[in-house]
Amino acid sequence: MQRSIRLALLTLLILPLSLSVLSCSADSAPDGPTTTPRQDASTIVGEVAGQRITMGDIEDAAAGGLIRVEQQRYDVLRAQLEQMGMRMLLEAAAKEQGISAEELELAEIEGKVADPTPEEIERAYIANPDRSRGRSLDELSQPIFNTIRRDRLALRTVNFYNELKEKYGFTVSLDPPRIDMQITENEQARGPVDAPITIVEYGDFECPFCRQAHATLERVLTDYRGQVRYIFRDFPLSSHARAIPAAEASYCAAEQDKYWDYFEHLMVMAGDLNDNDLRRRAEEVGLDVGTFMSCFTSGRHTDAIQANFNSGIKVGVASTPTFYINGRVLTGAKNYETFKLIIEEELAANNG
Repeated sequence: MQRSIRLALLTLLILPLSLSVLSCSADSAPDGPTTTPRQDASTIVGEVAGQRITMGDIEDAAAGGLIRVEQQRYDVLRAQLEQMGMRMLLEAAAKEQGISAEELELAEIEGKVADPTPEEIERAYIANPDRSRGRSLDELSQPIFNTIRRDRLALRTVNFYNELKEKYGFTVSLDPPRIDMQITENEQARGPVDAPITIVEYGDFECPFCRQAHATLERVLTDYRGQVRYIFRDFPLSSHARAIPAAEASYCAAEQDKYWDYFEHLMVMAGDLNDNDLRRRAEEVGLDVGTFMSCFTSGRHTDAIQANFNSGIKVGVASTPTFYINGRVLTGAKNYETFKLIIEEELAANNG
């Protein structure tokens, strides 16, 4: 039972599951799956007041939702593939060593994770004052201990199974759904045009999870320098009143060739994104403030922001951040290992 739980947790850690709580949202099993034949796009599926509605009509209107359903199906199948594969890897390694799978896992994971020291617990307590809510170190010592140890076990589990994959082999031929992102020349982009990996992010400058994901993206762009082209598309959520003004400000910064400077400031530096805050940011990144404010108050980039939002709806975006890695969707502020998994698969496929 313990091993099954650990495998399930590992799968959640490293797989690009599209359903994630780390994102800002826009507002008993049968014996086997059953399917119905797909109806042709010209098939009439409804008639209202003498007007016919075809399958193609409703598929076009529901394109974004259908993309999400297809991705969810892939995620379920991929998770099952990973769990089965990791179980087989563990059994192969255990057989080679002449011990049980449980004994091997205990030795290679729990046996190689050190308990946090009192000094580490105290440092974690001091570094996270907001989480203490007035409670003392003595009160939080055990919860902090448990959290640090859990995180270490999770990391060691990922590393251990990566070691097994490297030693015994683990190839994946399950085709992921891909979306044609229809990239244009005037996109806000970083990285070479001919890079083998293109990451398109739909984000919102007011979304805390976009800011959280930013650090991970920076690590990806550093580690895969020259191999990744990164494109940001605005997807301002209706619940974030300052997302559109912040996006407009970023476009005004682009007019002075400082889009990415301003983008970085928005993602990293604190602020409430009101007009004065956006003006202050323009000063701090070295923009001509008069020119910036003239652009900002003109509203001339509203259509471009709306076009980005509309394109997101068409490709199934429902929350931010949502990433498309060579057209493969990844939703939420996922960890570095999840990005790396997909990127390495795409690089291998490109080289193959």
